[in-house]
Amino acid sequence: MHYSSTSSPICAPSQLRRGTDVRTLLRFLEYGSLLVQLKLVPNTTYQFTAPYLADMMPLFDAADNPYLASRLYKALSDETAHHGTDIQEQTHSAIYHVPYPGARMYDPRMAPDTLRPSKWTSLSDDDVFLIRLLEGYFLYEFPLWPCFHKDHFLDDMTAGRSDYCSPLLVNAVISAACHGLSTLEQRSEFWNPNTCSYRCMAETRQLWELEQSQATPIYLGQTFLSLTKLRCIMNDIARKALPEDDGDNNLDIEQASRYHHMLVQWFRDLPEPLQPQNAAMPTQLLLHMQFHNLVTMTFQSFLEKEKSLNWPNNSGAFQSPGDTLSPYFATKYIRNKVGPLKEVHVRITLYTLIVSARHHDHDQTSKMAEAAQKQVLTSLKGFLESGAYSDLTITSGSDTFNVHKVIVCGRAEFFARTLKFAESDIIDLPEDESAIVKLLVQYLYEGEYEPFLPDTGSTLNLSSVKFNCEECNPSVPSLPLLNGKVDQLLLHAKMYEYADKYDVVGLKDLAIEKFSRSCKHFWDKDQFSVAAHHVFSTTVDTDKGLRDIVSATISAHMGLVKKPEVKVLMTEFNGLALGILEEKIIEHGW
Repeated sequence: MHYSSTSSPICAPSQLRRGTDVRTLLRFLEYGSLLVQLKLVPNTTYQFTAPYLADMMPLFDAADNPYLASRLYKALSDETAHHGTDIQEQTHSAIYHVPYPGARMYDPRMAPDTLRPSKWTSLSDDDVFLIRLLEGYFLYEFPLWPCFHKDHFLDDMTAGRSDYCSPLLVNAVISAACHGLSTLEQRSEFWNPNTCSYRCMAETRQLWELEQSQATPIYLGQTFLSLTKLRCIMNDIARKALPEDDGDNNLDIEQASRYHHMLVQWFRDLPEPLQPQNAAMPTQLLLHMQFHNLVTMTFQSFLEKEKSLNWPNNSGAFQSPGDTLSPYFATKYIRNKVGPLKEVHVRITLYTLIVSARHHDHDQTSKMAEAAQKQVLTSLKGFLESGAYSDLTITSGSDTFNVHKVIVCGRAEFFARTLKFAESDIIDLPEDESAIVKLLVQYLYEGEYEPFLPDTGSTLNLSSVKFNCEECNPSVPSLPLLNGKVDQLLLHAKMYEYADKYDVVGLKDLAIEKFSRSCKHFWDKDQFSVAAHHVFSTTVDTDKGLRDIVSATISAHMGLVKKPEVKVLMTEFNGLALGILEEKIIEHGW
């Protein structure tokens, strides 16, 4: 910025005789030489003062007020203006004695014949006027909100490049400047279509809509959310792996395995635009690099220990004769089949299995029996998917399930009773939800239904888990492991209903466990009251399986009774209010 009260004299007749345009000469006389950025501004201290200054002065009379000793306060309160004789002193003290509106930008690029902003906007072809708007923006708006690089912007505008300058940006800047230029008439009437600000904003909006139609989304929001979830896991790992006071690493293989499952689950749950096959932006690729680096760093010490196990002649690597695949050949297979990118993850999983097998001394017979059981379940699942050897058909809506009587009738008494009086091997369930029937059939064959219960130390769904710092909040109990989202609350309630309706062995117990875990995670969600209503409207008063869980959840979070939907529940179902009261009696030992 440059403060000045003088301007070099100019001979207007001589300029006209030289062929200078009249309009240009008039502009020059009005604004001065824009090349040296000068303007006639009265050099007086008291061009304007603060309103109600006399009334405000008593508010400043405090011994601890640091602004009473400021140079600006002294300059405003002096009765006489500053009259220094030294030019350098005058220049440095100008910011305290000359009002800010008297400042002008000193930049050689801000000249009409150099910058030519009229090429970038249709608002006006008067470059002097447009430069005055740009100058006002850089003096008032830009210092507080520097949302782009001024030098790159002016350089590209001067050179006609579009790397850091565009019609959209120029019009947006001028639109903001129109509100601050005092010489503009009706500048505050933003609704007036005849004002410069209105016309410039209309052009800006048109250019924005045009660029939006041609823009490529980069999904910064989803990238930031995914990075936040990854950092939650990273902080948890660091707390275990980097103890205070230079102690030993407390991260054992069981915890490392748990973190590996969490990282893999995070990777699988990435939004579609951030999946490996779609990632393209540097921020997205960096996110993947951080993921792989975190996995490598977490298991680096364990992988170093694994080197002794990767030698084929190491007979101590596997103590059990049932371990037929050595780490050496497994590693070789990994490198040939899955490639180097996934190698570290498969090696980690392999090492975890090796150490776990060595840590837990299971006998060979137990391992063989467990493997045989998994084979049976896999075979049954394959029969359901292929429909091989099917002798019974269950239909529900548009879905058809080719099942086997020996399995279905043995696990659900309803189907056994129905077939005694059926005229064909087709059972139609027209009143039931197809999605729930599908999960019911899945349970009959697999003993589970989606979302599956996680194993101890297994996968966690990061969208539902609330990470908690144990050191900052040691009193907060940890949540049970859970897969799936909040909509499973109603799902488990319906599965419990179907388990009772079709007399399915073991399904009610599984639904109770899943519903209990879901309530601990999602008790504060709106879906909780919906699931609770389904529980009390589909079960009898003596069936306490899910009812007690609802009562216990509300009792543990009494703030829920303030919600209108919970009040309706307690009014509609007397058993709910009684259950909450019983929970409180047990809690307080009344």
